[in-house]
Amino acid sequence: MSDTPEAIQMELTEEEKQKAKNLIPSAEEMLERLYAVDIEAFDLKTVTLEMMGNKAWIFVSILPISAILLALFTFLGSYFSGHIIISFIFSAMLVYTFGLVMGHYERHYKQLAFAEIMRRIAETEGEFGLLIHFKDFLPPKYRYLIHCLKKGVYTYIKQYQNAILLLQTKLDPDKFTRIWYLKYPDIAPEEQKEEGEDEEIS
Repeated sequence: MSDTPEAIQMELTEEEKQKAKNLIPSAEEMLERLYAVDIEAFDLKTVTLEMMGNKAWIFVSILPISAILLALFTFLGSYFSGHIIISFIFSAMLVYTFGLVMGHYERHYKQLAFAEIMRRIAETEGEFGLLIHFKDFLPPKYRYLIHCLKKGVYTYIKQYQNAILLLQTKLDPDKFTRIWYLKYPDIAPEEQKEEGEDEEIS
């Protein structure tokens, strides 16, 4: 084997090419990743309830609890004071304050849920990416979403959820597979290479 700089450079280049080839998943792996995504994991309401844990029932029942408290405080106030209107106004103020406090905590949990969903999207995309490789199969309205994903911005949660759902229900797997191996011929199975050659000839 030659030890010339040119030979060494050629060996390094081939090694780098092999490493790059190993990093590229097959079309089947990409499709498997796509169909394995659970879009409910990106639902803000569902994840917010997850973040609340055992406290979730309190936030779900805010309206009925508020109505019960209003009626109870009004009854007790009028019973002890004899002034139902004053009791009602005072009770309404207490219930309103209760609603503000609960609203503050609810917003806090929504912020936690939003951050958790962004983390899940980042995990779903991974180092190689997922949705960005299906951009040619998405309508133009998702171009900005793809642009943001490439930059590591995961704030467009609803659009991401809709894009995944669209691909899971409308994507033609065979068409994606053909295009994937035309784009990455080095990892294409032999039958795919032959099909690609036939398409080029025709």
